[in-house]
Amino acid sequence: MRNKFYSVITASLIIATITVPASVSLFGNNSFYNSSTDVIKTSDIIENTPTATETDSKTPVSDIKNSECVYNTLSLHDNELTVLSMDEANEMIQNAEADYNKNGISYISEKKRYAESIMSNINVDSSINKSYIYHMMLNSIDYFNTAKGSIEYSFGGSEPVTTEFFTNISEQYAYEKECLSDGSIDELYVYDGEGYKKNDEYGIYETFICSESGEFNISDNNRVVMLDDGHILNINRKDTTNLAVSGNTCLFPQQFAMSKMYNFDNWNITGYEEIMGRNCAVIEGVTENSKFKMAIDIDYGFMIDYEELSENNDIISYSKVLDLKNDIVVEKRVIESKINNK
Repeated sequence: MRNKFYSVITASLIIATITVPASVSLFGNNSFYNSSTDVIKTSDIIENTPTATETDSKTPVSDIKNSECVYNTLSLHDNELTVLSMDEANEMIQNAEADYNKNGISYISEKKRYAESIMSNINVDSSINKSYIYHMMLNSIDYFNTAKGSIEYSFGGSEPVTTEFFTNISEQYAYEKECLSDGSIDELYVYDGEGYKKNDEYGIYETFICSESGEFNISDNNRVVMLDDGHILNINRKDTTNLAVSGNTCLFPQQFAMSKMYNFDNWNITGYEEIMGRNCAVIEGVTENSKFKMAIDIDYGFMIDYEELSENNDIISYSKVLDLKNDIVVEKRVIESKINNK
């Protein structure tokens, strides 16, 4: 049986994904998020860690989309989850949308110096460095505009799949091609507000509308909250890469961060490594029944490598980047025929 792309969901306002951490869907796409600015505790600021409030010298690529933006201090992570009712969560989201409409995108200041702190490999596993990595994984789409590359992945013991992709966030077009284990090819085209899924054997098998949902600012500490009924609520940003697989497993790994890393006691930064010319933080952690290792691009928040292992060190799932370039020119690709040949 051939694989199919996971749907690129476009929520108009509020859609909640409620799960327990061990069962969070890897490829769930768009939901909602909230805004709140917390301040780093002075006692947690260490030597070789940025403390000033100056902004990066390089203007974020996302300013292409918004002429107004605001820089805030990195939120130091708090392991104690906020407890809310669903009504309170919805209200929080609406307030976050109002915050964005008033202030524009909320970036963190001193991004470059946080990255340099990790690259120094001195006290690399500090709470502030971990908070920075968590932030970048949750909000990577704010720090780049275009990307092109390929990945290989296998989840749950499935046959390996190779995926090629490119995306342009500000222009909202994207393309993704999966070479499946049965030899067939699945393609995803997104442009002009519409999406098309095509298989080389079946033709176009799904179309959808990419409606524009509101933008929001959110505190990293409120991306995972506890509902008053005891369930965990993951608050997902809309994946504006429009890539069904490559967004989640590489360019915008918010699902991995929320499902495996919201509890900072369960993972550590074990060092710095250059992989494929990219500056990466090496992370090792545990879940309830497995352990994982990943390499995160500290400049953009991309997930470059990922492995999930059983207690016996058998590989359960993995993904690895084969090629990746970002903030380059990528041309729109239009589907040749909109006729379903099925």
